[in-house]
Amino acid sequence: MVDMLDKWNTYILRQHVEKQEREGENALVPKTRSSVSPSCFCFDKVRRVILRRDIALKIKDLNGKLSAIDEQRKMYEFQTIFAAMYCILFGIVAAVGIISIQFANNSSLRNIHVLGLSLFLGISISQYFVSTTSPNGVGPVKILK
Repeated sequence: MVDMLDKWNTYILRQHVEKQEREGENALVPKTRSSVSPSCFCFDKVRRVILRRDIALKIKDLNGKLSAIDEQRKMYEFQTIFAAMYCILFGIVAAVGIISIQFANNSSLRNIHVLGLSLFLGISISQYFVSTTSPNGVGPVKILK
C-alpha cells in the first residue's frame, strides 16, 4: 500500500515538473490550476491507520490462539499458563497504548493521570499475586494464620 502511494506521489510530481518545463517554453500559454489540493500528499495519517490495522490483526490472531488454549485448558488444567497468556495479551495491549501516547497531548492532566494509574495498577496487581501465592505455588489465596 505504501509503495503504491509513493509511486502515485512520484507520478504526480513528475507530471508537475514536466508541466512547469512546458510552461517555461511556452510563456504565452495561459496557466491553469490543479484541482488536487496539496493536503492529499500528506500520507502520515494513512500510515498511522495502516499501522493500527496491522496491530488489530495481530491482536485478533492472538485472540484466536488464546481461544484454542482456552478450549484445551479444561482437559489439561492449564490455569497457570492461561493466566500467563492473558498477561502477555494485556502486555501487547499496553504496548499499543504506549505507541499511541506519542500522538496524545502529554501536557493534559487527565492523560498523565490515566498513564500513572495504569502503571501503578500494573505493578501493584502483580505484587499482589506474588505476595498471596501459597507455599505449594497455588495463588492467589488468603493464608490463614
